[in-house]
Amino acid sequence: MSYQPHDVTKCGCVAGGPCACPCQKCADYRIRAWRLEGLELLERRLHAGGIEAIDLAELVFCHLRPMLDRLIETEVRREVARMLKGRAVVSFLDPG
Repeated sequence: MSYQPHDVTKCGCVAGGPCACPCQKCADYRIRAWRLEGLELLERRLHAGGIEAIDLAELVFCHLRPMLDRLIETEVRREVARMLKGRAVVSFLDPG
C-alpha cells in the first residue's frame, strides 16, 4: 500500500500532488501514508538480502523518527487545544 491521493473534490487539494489540506481528515491520511512508506521501506530492505543493525538504526532515526515526531506534535497540539478550548490562548496553536 503506497500513498494514494484521496478524493480531492472533497477538500480542494491539487489532483495528483501531495495533499496540503489543513483539515483533520487529510492530516490523519498523511500520517497513515508516512507510516506505510516507512514500513514499505523496511520491508523492501529486509527482502533485498537482510538488514544490518546500522541500517536499521539509520532507518529508525532518518525515516521513522521524523514521522513519529510529526505524529506526536499533532497529538500534543490536539490535546492542548482540547484543554484550552474556548480560551483566547488557543489562537497561538493554530495561526490559520
